[in-house]
Amino acid sequence: YYIVYVLVMAASGEGMSVYEVVKCFVAGDFGRGSYYFAIMVQFTLFAPLIYEVIKKYSSRGVCAVAAVNLAYEIIQTIVGFPEGVYRICALRYLLVIAFGMYLALRQENKIRPVYIATMAVVGLGYILLPYFTDYEYKIFTVGPWNRSGMMSAFYVMAVMYLVFIFFSKAQNNGFLSRTV
Repeated sequence: YYIVYVLVMAASGEGMSVYEVVKCFVAGDFGRGSYYFAIMVQFTLFAPLIYEVIKKYSSRGVCAVAAVNLAYEIIQTIVGFPEGVYRICALRYLLVIAFGMYLALRQENKIRPVYIATMAVVGLGYILLPYFTDYEYKIFTVGPWNRSGMMSAFYVMAVMYLVFIFFSKAQNNGFLSRTV
């Protein structure tokens, strides 16, 4: 989207300066989805550290990363980060990244179904609670992203795990090779 927009602006004679293009691209100041570049740059910087933590400490490493993610959420709530800063800060995705790395590194480890169910209920409950009650969140409440923060990630992680298990089994029994 971003590249098409820049090309249209350039073709119409209403082009942006190189500085403005770079600034918008790096800062994610260009509408929906434009923050992905900033998130990916940050991810490449701290992913090796998370990888080493998960590799060395396994599930305890995921818990440690979750604690860092929670600390970030609490700090951003207390300090009152502007929506624009929160939107492009990859720290809000730490838990999901750590869980994905855990699944990739520990394929032989099964997570007990009760944990998966608990994650799904916590995450889905967090997402749906404001729709069915008049409850207002006291934390994880930055702009429209209050339902895409750490707590809702528990639902996403439960779904990720089930998909991971499905594809692992499908690959092992030849389902994927017959289907593709």
